[in-house]
Amino acid sequence: MYPTQTFIRAWRTWLHSAVPSENFHRGRANAPTYRVELDLDHLHSRLYSLGSAVIAGKSWDYAKLVAEELADLDRIGSDLEACTVPEEEKDVFRSYVLLARSVLAEMTTPFFVNDAV
Repeated sequence: MYPTQTFIRAWRTWLHSAVPSENFHRGRANAPTYRVELDLDHLHSRLYSLGSAVIAGKSWDYAKLVAEELADLDRIGSDLEACTVPEEEKDVFRSYVLLARSVLAEMTTPFFVNDAV
């Protein structure tokens, strides 16, 4: 089993995108986006583990795991919308969330079988 090409493209794009978590990493707990940044940083770690499992060809219950991560992204999105920061700043977070969603979407059917190998 090998990952699909669409998964690989989404994975690489997401992997090379910066997690918007500067306030979290600098310990600025009073920043309005601190909690969102903390949650996105943790989500990044979980997505990296899931994506690495896909690349390794592990047969996990991706549909269940993806559903859990999507629910978390929905909650993070709601928290973001409640933040009192300019829309331009929110857009940075929204872009990252969209990339994460695209990787997760590709994880629901992450493999194809190549019988020739």
